Amino acid sequence: MGRPDDNAAPEYDLLAVNWATPQFRIGTSDQTGNPLLNEVVDHCDPYQLRVLLNRLTAERRGLREGDEVVVEAYWGGTTSGILKLTDLIHPEAVGIPGGHGKRSLHRDPRARRGPNFNALLNTDEGTFDPLHGGIDLSPRVKIVRARG
Repeated sequence: MGRPDDNAAPEYDLLAVNWATPQFRIGTSDQTGNPLLNEVVDHCDPYQLRVLLNRLTAERRGLREGDEVVVEAYWGGTTSGILKLTDLIHPEAVGIPGGHGKRSLHRDPRARRGPNFNALLNTDEGTFDPLHGGIDLSPRVKIVRARG
């Protein structure tokens, strides 16, 4: 059995990955809206709230540190953010720290900052693992500079 996105168009040549950081380990209790944690992130963590891309991959695509980019999943879901170049990400991946970019109107506005990894996930038929019911958590994506 292959991946749900095995037949994605060739331009969707990267895999989206995400992770939890010590500041925002879980999405409950509105941690991403916590003013103190946001202050720590704003002053001490250049990787949080960014879209991470390998330096060589960015160079091949003509992307630069600080560019505003759009990440689009093979099925059409998108998220956007500011590009951070790093050698910490595999050349075939786009990294997005988890828990950010929440769109609920009932959250602290700080929780809306940053790219939203969940916007890249798909729950259509065929994206569920038949053994445990989990969805594909590393969809194929493409990354482009945002227009305007």
